[in-house]
Amino acid sequence: MAENPENKEAKPDLFSPSGEALGYISLEQARVLAIRHARDNTDFYGPRYSGINLVLEVISQEDGEEYYDIRLSFRPAGRFRGEPGVEQFVIDKLGNIEYRQMLDEPTELDLPETEQESPVSQPPPTPPQPTVTAPTDAPATGPEPATPTI
Repeated sequence: MAENPENKEAKPDLFSPSGEALGYISLEQARVLAIRHARDNTDFYGPRYSGINLVLEVISQEDGEEYYDIRLSFRPAGRFRGEPGVEQFVIDKLGNIEYRQMLDEPTELDLPETEQESPVSQPPPTPPQPTVTAPTDAPATGPEPATPTI
């Protein structure tokens, strides 16, 4: 006996036309989620970087069977001389951040003081002026009294 297509229950399609499971986020979406979460939660970096603008860049990404592993570099925005920090996000395929950890903090280069200054040229400091001292044969307490002449 042939099956009647009208009697079949409609099964929900579990995959998108591109082959991804419905309800799952893509690796690209996981990257955006990691960057957005890092940008919105700077207290994680401690008091030194809390509340300041950071530059965040994806430096690696892996698509595991159940999780995405995203690594971001982070550093203060603007002029920064040194190595950026690195943090790791593990995000499940449903878009939940399973954990976040800091792998390395940013390290600033120790530069000579002249290189750390702003590019605006500063005048050199004024040398100290010599102090005037009394001659060594002068009396310590004012002039000598005059002696009467006879």
